[in-house]
Amino acid sequence: MSKSFISYSHLNDDKRKILDNLLKKNRLTPIVVARRSKPAVLLATKVEDAIEESNYLIPILTEQSINNQWVNQEIGYANKLVKDKKIKIIPIVEKTLILDDRLKGFIHKQMDLPFVYENNDSNEIENSNFQIACNKLIQHLKGSPILVKYETDLRLKFTKLHVKNTNNEYYSNFSPNRKKIVKDDINIVTSVFIENLGRKTVTLVELQFELNVAYPIKNKFSLSDYRNRKIIFGLRSYRQTYNFSRYSIDLKHKPLIIKPNEIKNLFEAIFIIKSTIPDRFVKKIYTSIDENVDNFKEFDVNIVNIAGEIYKNKGKVL
Repeated sequence: MSKSFISYSHLNDDKRKILDNLLKKNRLTPIVVARRSKPAVLLATKVEDAIEESNYLIPILTEQSINNQWVNQEIGYANKLVKDKKIKIIPIVEKTLILDDRLKGFIHKQMDLPFVYENNDSNEIENSNFQIACNKLIQHLKGSPILVKYETDLRLKFTKLHVKNTNNEYYSNFSPNRKKIVKDDINIVTSVFIENLGRKTVTLVELQFELNVAYPIKNKFSLSDYRNRKIIFGLRSYRQTYNFSRYSIDLKHKPLIIKPNEIKNLFEAIFIIKSTIPDRFVKKIYTSIDENVDNFKEFDVNIVNIAGEIYKNKGKVL
């Protein structure tokens, strides 16, 4: 069971209680040093021990806590353990601190800070906003995705798609004198670029996309009769920097960090057919896709950030 050390100012104890209760409800163990009674043990030692047994340090960064000595020391101590991958620091941040550029040190506005809440003159409304940020953080800790309906400031671009047949043709065992195209070798190849048009750094942990292609097959009774069939293409392989699953690129072990106004050339993506196709249609399909590949202008892409939020997006074909 994962443990989370809550770093906070006593002036924000109301927010600490909200986070504490939500962690408990979701069976995620919160650690609060103030609740631990260890006679004859220095407070600094208690803090160090508690941080070292935690999987996460969650600092609640507010107007009251950013200059708090203990909060800053706890973040600094945890940061030493981050390098050895013993702990992760996941802050919940008051939005005005980012807007006013008041975050300094180990946590700053150039970082990807997905768990941000709006402050408000009404303490009740502010804590409601804070609870929403806490719920997102807990979904992240549990590894549950959060679907977001609006688009990000990220744009995916693909170079002109082209059809590639790696092994070209081979002789069929059934008819040695007749050549035949292998359907698994019908690939669509493209290079993928991602651009950050926003004002903050974004960290990605997964890209999800499928390429669906409709291909016409002439009816044997009429040359003018076409039946549109869909082929689902999945990803196969490219440079071994990231890990491919069937329809997505897994970046969890090496998150992709994209700074504002930065463009990154990610990889050469190779799409292969996942649909079942009768062998007698393979050559026609290959020819049809090759002739119509210039018609691809865009396709749907899901972008998953470090908070586990899934953003709907469109990949534009250049």
